[in-house]
Amino acid sequence: MSPGYLVAEVIQLFVLLMIVYCVLETLICFGARISSYNPVVRTLRTICNPILDPIRSLIPPSLLGGFDISPLLVVLLLQYVASLLR
Repeated sequence: MSPGYLVAEVIQLFVLLMIVYCVLETLICFGARISSYNPVVRTLRTICNPILDPIRSLIPPSLLGGFDISPLLVVLLLQYVASLLR
């Protein structure tokens, strides 16, 4: 097993975390009974927001009518990098 394969698997894990983060944030936005102070939500925000914030500064959600495409861009970029490492 090459080191690149291991890095690609870690990237895939991060992509999965990003998807879970997006689902939870959407549920919170639509009023689901999930607290913003839930430890899982706070941990996911701590992990994901440092990656998403630079993209949000380049393409703010206010430019797209409040739609945040930064998670989509991060997932696509990470998938591309992972495919190069395999």
